[in-house]
Amino acid sequence: MNPDRAATPSPSSQAEESPIILNVNDDDANRYAVSRMLAREGFRVEEASDGTTALQMVTQGRHNLVVLDVDLPDVNGFEVCRRIKANPITAAIPVLHISARYVRDADRSLGLISGADGYLIQPVEPLVLVASVRGLLRMRRAEDAARAGTERIEQLERELQELGRRMSAAPTSGDQEARSRSLRDKHPEEFASLATRCEQLLDQAIQQQKYRVENDISIELRKIGDRLGSLGAGPRDVVELYGDILKARSAGVVAALARAYLDEGRLLVLEMMGHLVSYYRDHPTGSLRRS
Repeated sequence: MNPDRAATPSPSSQAEESPIILNVNDDDANRYAVSRMLAREGFRVEEASDGTTALQMVTQGRHNLVVLDVDLPDVNGFEVCRRIKANPITAAIPVLHISARYVRDADRSLGLISGADGYLIQPVEPLVLVASVRGLLRMRRAEDAARAGTERIEQLERELQELGRRMSAAPTSGDQEARSRSLRDKHPEEFASLATRCEQLLDQAIQQQKYRVENDISIELRKIGDRLGSLGAGPRDVVELYGDILKARSAGVVAALARAYLDEGRLLVLEMMGHLVSYYRDHPTGSLRRS
């Protein structure tokens, strides 16, 4: 197979949304073998036979993951990885090192220190290679979702604060002092009650994700959002509410369940922020607590 060109996936797997993998290896046989394994699993594969070409290709921004040999003829694979991770355009792309020569623990450690997200020794079983690639792609999607969620929360915070400025017409010093206090301080019993309801919703979200059961989570979130709005809650109150819940729920559980609580909690916070923004838009005379 000629280097520096795309490998054709099987006819049944040419969906446009299939991840694009950049396979970098100067050994024709090894490069073909890896490309073949990935293409058979539905991935779109592009190839490079040296580090310089790989760096030029990856900066085009279309690759979802790089499978990177260490022993390249021009630029060492460790250095290629370091440059990928140092470039803001490509830093988030997962890099999976693969090598038949650099097989010591010290080599693997150096690869991971250089920024690689995984390290495999050749010859590698197809199942191991594909599982590693899929695992790294899942990690990338989770990071992208978390980043998007954080950006959305920040946007909602800005919208809430802007609404608060519009609704606050020359407040008195007493008003300012009241608004500076958190919902927990002003209404501790109400805060505790809302926390209990949100905790139940978080458990329902986990069940819905695990068992594919349907729950009226969005309806309940809207009710809670309306109640928070009627109490003059701000974005920090929402974050504080779920922060307490996540601490309680994540304590003493296995890592996978703690991660599930964290992921679902972020989604619930995002939706709650949206309902709170909607409440203040529908009730422009409400009293938004500044955060």
